[in-house]
This record gives sequence, C-alpha cells and structure tokens, in this order.
Amino acid sequence: MSNIEADLASLIAPGRVHRRIYTDPAIFELEMQRIFGAAWLYVGHESQIKNPGDYFATRMGRKPVVLVRDAEGTVRVIHNQCAHRGALVVATNNGNAGEFICCYHGWTYHLDGRIKAVPLNHGYPQGFDATDPKMAMLPVPRVKSYRGFVFASEATDGPSLEEFLGHMTTSFDDMIDRAPDGEIEVAGGTFKHAYEANWKLYLENLCDAAHPLFTHRSSIDAAQQQSDAVYSDGSGEIAIRQMRQNGAPYSFWESQVGIWTYPNGHSYLGDYHDDAKLVAALKDPVFRDYIAAMEVKKGKAETRRVLEVRRWNSNVSPATASVTRWSRWGCSGSRPCSDSSPRS
Repeated sequence: MSNIEADLASLIAPGRVHRRIYTDPAIFELEMQRIFGAAWLYVGHESQIKNPGDYFATRMGRKPVVLVRDAEGTVRVIHNQCAHRGALVVATNNGNAGEFICCYHGWTYHLDGRIKAVPLNHGYPQGFDATDPKMAMLPVPRVKSYRGFVFASEATDGPSLEEFLGHMTTSFDDMIDRAPDGEIEVAGGTFKHAYEANWKLYLENLCDAAHPLFTHRSSIDAAQQQSDAVYSDGSGEIAIRQMRQNGAPYSFWESQVGIWTYPNGHSYLGDYHDDAKLVAALKDPVFRDYIAAMEVKKGKAETRRVLEVRRWNSNVSPATASVTRWSRWGCSGSRPCSDSSPRS
C-alpha cells in the first residue's frame, strides 16, 4: 500500500473533506485507475450511430475512444489509437466511414478495430505479424447498452451495467417511457464547456440545491422583473418560470424537491416543474397531440403514471450521464475530460 493510500482515510471526516482530495495529483491518478479505469462510463447513444459505419468520437476518462456501428451492425467501443505509433486515428467528432485510416503512416483498420492493411509491410522487423490481435485499435473490454444508452468499462469483469446503475435505471426508464414509441434520439448540436477544477466538483454542483439563490441571482432578478404578457404565446414562459423558481427559499428545496443518492455515487434531484406550473405546455396543441399519442400507445392510466414521475437532474457517476426529462438524452451533451466529469 502506498503512502497516499494509507492517508486517504484520514482525509475524510463527517461533514468535512480535506482539500487534498481535490488537489493532490497522486489521488487523481488513483481515481483515474480505480474509478475511471473500472466503472461503467457513458459513451453515447445508439441513435448517434444509426447505420453501419456511423461513428462518434469521445473519451473514457483521459483515453480517446470511438463508438461505432460495424459493418454487421454491432455496436462497439474501440480505443482511438493506432497500434503502430499511438497516433489518434479518428480526428473528427462523428461521421460515417467504411474503414479507419491513420493519417500518420496509413495503417488501416476494420470498423471493429482489427487491422486491415499495413503499408510497406516488408519494412518491419522479422517476425512482425500484422494479423496479431494486439495490432489493432483495441476494443474496450466490456460494452453494454441500457435502453439505447451505451456504456463501456475498461474492467474485464465486475458488476453488470444494471448492477452498477442500480436504482438509476428508473431514470432512464422514465425518459424512454415518455416517448410514445419507446425510442428517443440525440438531435441538434452539442454544448461543451471546460473549467479548471477537480472532476468531483461537477457532480457536487448538480447535487447542490443551496447555490441557485445566489449563483443565479442575476437571472432570477431578470425573470422576476419580466412581464408575463411579453410571452403571451408561451414561447419563453418555461425559461422564465425556471429562473423565477431558482429564487425559491430553502424550505421549498428541502420539502418539495429533495435530493436522492444511491450507491456508486449516482443521484437525482426532485422536480418542481409539475404540469400546474407549465401552463404554456398545457395550452400548446403540440403538447395535447403528444398526450393523445401517449394514450393511444400506452393507455390513459399508464400515460398518467409516466407523466407523474417528477425528477430533475439524474446524475450517473462518474462520467457525466445527467438525465433530465426534457433535454435530448438528458446530458449537457459533451463527454468532458477527466478533470471535468462528475464524481463517483
């Protein structure tokens, strides 16, 4: 056991955490190995790779990977690294390809990561075998999808994805069940941001109902001063109501919202956006059509049960799968690097 491992227990006390938990590089390296190197990490949604050859480049901790649907339609996650000199093979965020070609020396790979061709094969040392399984964009050991949400793990064994998610599978169920046909897709662009801070701070912010009253003070004041008549068509009412709601007293957050936490660092925040507050949505003919479609597919009782589930941020740790009920797949969109992902 290293000195840093021996020190860990002394750095955490009831109600207190030593600053080294957030600043010590040695602790960070242990987290990369034992958390990001072992846990199930969210990498993308199946709708981002609908067709054979579709790919989406992202990261697992500090490691670049590619989520891809191969020629046979199988969903795979492979390391985005050439077996030759370690260069990044896939340089674009997404697209469609029949093969992956390294721009450094032209090594070519099948969509499942297997080597396909090596230029100047005769120039390598005696005994070089391009068919060696190690000569590949190596696959991530475990890949599993839960209702279209693809997770991967660098650990060759351990808890199943469902065991790792535990109760949080119900947040994914809630999102998918709100689709009349039981399918959703990632649409639109991606919002990304970076900040210089420890990765654990991100999830702590998502689970913190004490900060909105102060952090969002300017938007609260602007929303409170805004006349409802300006958005009589309902086009901006939801945004204004949300900003006003951030100014609610602490008693509201404690008694009507609440935070639920679960093993492996997962959590969700209760939701105050009930239908009584979202008046604009109730008047919107598109919303009425949606309710009608839900009732046709699921019946009135099941539709009522689904829509009565009230959750806000559902945070799957450690890799930023934050599910909300009215964003595209629920996350902020990006797969942040290891220094800006939620904690486990």
